[in-house]
Amino acid sequence: MAAFCLRVDVKRANKRVIEALIHAGAMDEFGGEREDLGVVRAKLLGELDQALQAADQQSRDAALGIGDLFGGVGEDRQPALRATIKPQPFQERIELERAALGLYLTGHPAEPHLAEFSERCQRLDELRPKDAERVFGLLIDLRRMRGKRGRNVGQEWAVAVIDDSTARAEAMIYAKTYERIGHKLEKGQVLVLEGEVQPDEYNGAHKIIVESALTIDEWREQNRPILRIGMNHQDAPTDFSGRLATSLQPYRVEEGGSPVFIDYQAPKTAGSIRLGWQVKASEALVTHLKTEYGDDRVRVGIDHL
Repeated sequence: MAAFCLRVDVKRANKRVIEALIHAGAMDEFGGEREDLGVVRAKLLGELDQALQAADQQSRDAALGIGDLFGGVGEDRQPALRATIKPQPFQERIELERAALGLYLTGHPAEPHLAEFSERCQRLDELRPKDAERVFGLLIDLRRMRGKRGRNVGQEWAVAVIDDSTARAEAMIYAKTYERIGHKLEKGQVLVLEGEVQPDEYNGAHKIIVESALTIDEWREQNRPILRIGMNHQDAPTDFSGRLATSLQPYRVEEGGSPVFIDYQAPKTAGSIRLGWQVKASEALVTHLKTEYGDDRVRVGIDHL
C-alpha cells in the first residue's frame, strides 16, 4: 500500500478514491496468494492512513529539495499492523463491494445461508411447477401496488424478486397474503417463502404464488439449528471462554433454543464440546460471532445431534 501511494498523485487519488478501489477489489493482488479477501482488504484499509502520510511527507520533502539519506520511505519502513487486526466480515465486505461497483463480485449475501437452508428448501435453479414448495432467497426487488379491479380494489399487494445465488425467481404476494406478511417484505432481507410454483407464461420461467414468509430469525426459532464455533489452540483468544459467555449471555434461553457446540482442535486431539445451555440463534448473534472469530469459524446448520 505504501509503495502504491508513493507512486501516485495523492491529490488525484485521495483517500476516498483509494478506499473505493480497495472495496471494489482492485487491490486484492496486494495480499498473499491464499490470503482471505476479508483479511487482505482489512489490512489495506488499516495501512492506508500511514501510507498516505508517508506519501505526503515525501512529496513535501521533494518540493523543498530535501533528500532522504536512506532512499525514501518504503514499504519496509511502514510500522507493522497489529497482528490482532480483524478481517472484514463477509457481509460487510460484499456490501462495500456492491456500493463501489454496483454489483456483488466476489460473493453473494445468500451464500452464508446455503448450507443452513439447502436440506429444507428448494434451490431456485431447480424450481419446477408444484402445488407446494419452500424456497429462500435475498429479496432484491420489490414493487408494491394496489388492486384496481373487483374485490381487491384499493388493496395492497406486491411482486418481489428473490435470488439465492443459483438463480432468481419472481414471487407474487396477493392481497390476503400481503395483509399477513407485508411488514416482512424489505429489500436486502433474506426470507424463506412457501407457496405454489407456477410457470410464467410471459417469459417461460417460474413464479411463486406466496402463501407464507419467514425471516431468518423466525425460521431459526421454529427449526432450532445447531450453532457451531470452530477454534484451535493457536488462534484461541485470551480468555476465550469468558468472552464467549459474555457474547452469548444476552441470547440465552431456558428452553426451545439452539444448542451451541465448540469444535476444538489441538495438535494431537480434536473434539466437540456442547455447552450446557441454549441460545436464540438470531442473525444479530451470528453476525457478532463472525465479527469476533471470523466468518469461517461460525456455522449454523440443521445437523443431527
